[in-house]
Amino acid sequence: TYNLISKKISDLKIIEIADLHMSTSLTVLQLQEYCNEISKEKADIVVLTGDIFDENTTQDEVDYAMEVFSNLASKYSVFFIEGNHEIGFQGGSPLKEFNLINRLKDSGVDVLLDEKVMLDDIYLIGRKDYVIKKRKSLEAITSDIKDNKPLVLLDHQPKNYKENAKLGIDLQISGHTHAGQIFPLNYFFELINVNDMNYGIKKEGNFHAVVSSGMGGWGYSIRTAGHSEIVVINLSSKHKK
Repeated sequence: TYNLISKKISDLKIIEIADLHMSTSLTVLQLQEYCNEISKEKADIVVLTGDIFDENTTQDEVDYAMEVFSNLASKYSVFFIEGNHEIGFQGGSPLKEFNLINRLKDSGVDVLLDEKVMLDDIYLIGRKDYVIKKRKSLEAITSDIKDNKPLVLLDHQPKNYKENAKLGIDLQISGHTHAGQIFPLNYFFELINVNDMNYGIKKEGNFHAVVSSGMGGWGYSIRTAGHSEIVVINLSSKHKK
């Protein structure tokens, strides 16, 4: 749980689910169990920040996940952005055959791919994954915003912090890193700056960034660095006790 102070917003709770890697790490029964716990948090916004599914996910698991995610919505919809596994970056992904994006939309999940939506007090912006070199620039996505509402950015990979801060992003929410997953890769990734941050929270001026270690792992269901987690972000104009 992260409690963040924002002068622009009075009270907002965001829950992030990242890097679930359905089938590789979690079964459908475990997914239902965790989502029941998430529902108890009564979040305003639930965001799925990529790699929810991967190359091992079956059609039946996609079907079940759609049903579970459709029941997670609270004040607003559930929002989804793609990770590198959803776009088949690892090659030969069967997810393309599952028509994943349309299935999510049909289930009531809002998909944001280089798009933004205004939710009363904030703009929520969802990027295509960083590996898509022709993705729309953040400046192009936000150029028509004229008011001073907070800008919350969902980007699977924690990149471009300096640029995003200059463009007025108040909060960037990412996953992807698995916090290194296997010791000592966590320290190695930090050393060579694979990402702008490997795990945790960062604050520079009005810019905040949160990187989740994710719920699952890729390749195998083992972790020796970082823990599995669901992230709760409380935005408030004053400190919570």
